[in-house]
Amino acid sequence: MVKLDEAAFGDNRKLFLKSRIQQAEKAVVLQNEQNKMTGYGLAVRTPSNIVIGPVVAPNAEAAMLVIYELAKNYKEKLRIDLSSHEETLKKLVENHGFQLQNEPPVMAYGVNPLPARQGNLFAIAAQAFG
Repeated sequence: MVKLDEAAFGDNRKLFLKSRIQQAEKAVVLQNEQNKMTGYGLAVRTPSNIVIGPVVAPNAEAAMLVIYELAKNYKEKLRIDLSSHEETLKKLVENHGFQLQNEPPVMAYGVNPLPARQGNLFAIAAQAFG
């Protein structure tokens, strides 16, 4: 999971992931036919909602499957902070009843350029964490 996340995020977040997994109420893992992990997602309860993220998947459709599995059976408010580049997933989650609340800018200081990403980070853990 750490290597998959590092490829998706562009940096090693081993300690963050360990902490986030401990906080998670639900976790979903995607595997291919050879039982190799190809994606994952976490759902964390906060005082005001359930936060779905991070979500890493090979494509938007697979990310939607992860989100669906994480979201099912919850009656509380759900929140997903999508990666800003991901228009396909945005449409898929809107088709499942999610509504766009805002589009915060991505800003960094002392980082030039931002770490390279493979395009398979579909939802971030939260705006504060990326």
